[in-house]
Amino acid sequence: INILLFFFFKQKTAYEISACLVGSEMCIRDRSGSMQGTRIQKTVEALTIFLKSLPEDCYFDIISFGTKFNSLHLNGLALKYSQQNIQLALNKVSSFQADMGGTEMLNPLTVILNKPTTQDYPRIVFILTDGAVMNTEYLLDLSLIHI
Repeated sequence: INILLFFFFKQKTAYEISACLVGSEMCIRDRSGSMQGTRIQKTVEALTIFLKSLPEDCYFDIISFGTKFNSLHLNGLALKYSQQNIQLALNKVSSFQADMGGTEMLNPLTVILNKPTTQDYPRIVFILTDGAVMNTEYLLDLSLIHI
C-alpha cells in the first residue's frame, strides 16, 4: 500500500513543526473498490495506530472516500480528543470496508481545505490511498494553493 502524507502549513523549521503537530488532524481515507483485500486491512491497521498516537490536545476526523465521501462524525466537525471519542473512532474504523465505489478524492479534499480551522489548531491532513486516484494533477495544484 502506498501512503501519501501531506502537511498543509507554511514552511517551518523542524522545531516549529513539532510544536504544530498538536492541531486539527484530518485523515482522508480511501475506501474505493481498488482497496479490496490486504490494502483495506493495512489502512485499518494504519488508522488504528494513527488514532492511538494522537496527542491529547487535538481535534481529529477521518473522512472516507470513494465515489462519495463521509465524515467519521455525522455533523462533519472534527472531534475533540477524549478517550470516549478515540474509542468511538476505533470501533468505526475496525468495520471499514472497501465499499465506496470509485476513487474520487477531489470533493473531500476541497471540503476539508475550505473548512475553517479550529482556533489555534493548524490543519494537518494525512491521506491514505493506494494511489489510484482521479485528477492527481489537480489535487496537487489544489493542495499547493493551501500551503
